Amino acid sequence: MKNILVVGSMNMDLVMQTDQFPKPGETRAGFGFSAVPGGKGANQAAAAAKLGCPTYMLGGVGNDAYGEILKEHLSACGVMTDRIWKEDGSSGVAVITVCGGENEILLDAGANGRVTPERISACSDLFAWADRVVLQFEIPMDAVIRGAEMAKAAGAEVVLNPAPFREIPVSLLKNTDWLVLNETEAAEMGKMPVTQLEEAAACMEKIEEQFSGRVFLTLGKEGCLYREDGMLRRMPAFPVRAVDTTAAGDCFIGGLCAAMDGERPLFAAVQYAAAASAVTVSRMGAGSSLPSREEVDEFLKKNKG
Repeated sequence: MKNILVVGSMNMDLVMQTDQFPKPGETRAGFGFSAVPGGKGANQAAAAAKLGCPTYMLGGVGNDAYGEILKEHLSACGVMTDRIWKEDGSSGVAVITVCGGENEILLDAGANGRVTPERISACSDLFAWADRVVLQFEIPMDAVIRGAEMAKAAGAEVVLNPAPFREIPVSLLKNTDWLVLNETEAAEMGKMPVTQLEEAAACMEKIEEQFSGRVFLTLGKEGCLYREDGMLRRMPAFPVRAVDTTAAGDCFIGGLCAAMDGERPLFAAVQYAAAASAVTVSRMGAGSSLPSREEVDEFLKKNKG
């Protein structure tokens, strides 16, 4: 397994289910409230660790009650957390409404918004240790750019998940090896609609004109597009009942990090990531829904044929 360093966000997710998303100004009944650890960075780190990768998390939490809970959750998933710093102020918090397997999210960055390039630069030993460095956009852009620079200087692969989407600086793209994005982020980057497979394929080709690395475009129930031997291919999604899609993309990234080990073909690696994501969406919660390596192996045994 590769050594994985995730530089990014940790949030406490306050989740409530509803039968219908409320309209502006409307109050609707909810049910099934839970407070569970999440955040794109933390989810990706937890997913990679639970799937067998030695994984470090680099980022910040607040000195509120949530900060220690977030660290304890990652430790329980097998993530190394001694480089997570604690500072005055709140931890990141996401308020998530779930309806029919889809979700709406309101995010307060908290300590995630105070990650600086200087904090990242002080951890050069972690970048020397890592084989892959995973980055997202829930921390400031200058910290993301610095993380990618340090990864490339240390000879590590850079995996970028541009979410929530912001324009990607050319300097960051040049230091990126894998770009993993969903249909919403692809539509923003490609500046074209992505509402059906034909549009997704055209958008991916447009993105590949801007980016020379490997692109993985996730499409929810339509699966994932990727390129192999010059051919655009689609990995279908596994047919499962979606309960909560909150951490699906994060688990897919963790699955890729675990499966792209140099030993299995690309098809098998993408299939493994898709299986991990399928297990996740069949459960409630973000960090709490992430599967273990044994669970994904068992799922693949039952669903490959």
